Amino acid sequence: MKRYLSSFFITFSIYAILILSVVYILELKDDSSDTKIVKNSERLIKFTLLSSASRHSIVNEKNVKKVVKKVVKKIEPKIIKKKLAKVKKIVKKVAPKPAVTKVEKKEEKIVKKSSTKKLKTLKSKNSDTVVATSRSKNILNEKKRLFLTSLREKINKNKHYPRRARDRGIEGEVKVNFVVLADGKVSNVLLSSRYNILKKSVSKAIYKSFPLVVPKELNIFPLNVSLQLEFKLS
Repeated sequence: MKRYLSSFFITFSIYAILILSVVYILELKDDSSDTKIVKNSERLIKFTLLSSASRHSIVNEKNVKKVVKKVVKKIEPKIIKKKLAKVKKIVKKVAPKPAVTKVEKKEEKIVKKSSTKKLKTLKSKNSDTVVATSRSKNILNEKKRLFLTSLREKINKNKHYPRRARDRGIEGEVKVNFVVLADGKVSNVLLSSRYNILKKSVSKAIYKSFPLVVPKELNIFPLNVSLQLEFKLS
């Protein structure tokens, strides 16, 4: 029994030493020599096992072959993994990058420049149109204001303070609403006041002030006008 145990431990230690030596050799050498290492390792294992078998009659040739196959099976996957990793690295390096020609780069630059120019021109046109519209509106409002001030002055000139109202000391305001037509005539005259005598005087002044000379550039007619005329004793 002791003989069997001693022979078992001896063979186990030999296997362990051989496996470690083979792995160490494989890590040091390149992939090109992997197949040679496997063959040499097989030979070394066979030689050592056979030499041990000659010393110890328990180990036969069949057992040696089985052990060799197991060792080779353990070693081969490592070699294959190393080869695959190297192949992947080579493929990544060799993989062609998308080639961009100089002509394409120039075309891209030209397109960008043209687009920026178009944007600038559009912005300038828009700003010009905004400025033009604002100016035209301002001019129109100014002409409208001048037209109404001249109309008010004309009505005030034609307004007459009635003698009866002066004698009685009547003072007050008359609110006026009317529509100026495109031909310069007046329509829809409405008056409101406490005193009829003042209303009559204002209505006479309004009808006396029309028809007016309407400017052609003013496209605001028919125009609603509201005024407030005062009668005060001096």
